[in-house]
Amino acid sequence: VMRYLLDEGMIDGDQMTVTGKTLGENLSEVPRLLKDQDVVSSLDSAVKSRGHISILRGNLAQADQLAKSLANKDYSLQDQHECLTLKKI
Repeated sequence: VMRYLLDEGMIDGDQMTVTGKTLGENLSEVPRLLKDQDVVSSLDSAVKSRGHISILRGNLAQADQLAKSLANKDYSLQDQHECLTLKKI
């Protein structure tokens, strides 16, 4: 999957890793995804147009915060729900 993301320009292959090599160097020997595989969708035929993670900023959050969407499509933002806030230590 990382090789696919690198090939699609979604991650920077020039970043150094703990191996002392760049991400691109580490992934250069990794085989590409098979064209007929059905485990990972291609970017042009993604299951969803965006991911389930959102970054909240501005008046929605005192500091940048992360929100994870629920899989339940019937979830309503108008309902009251308990919220867990994680603070930096």
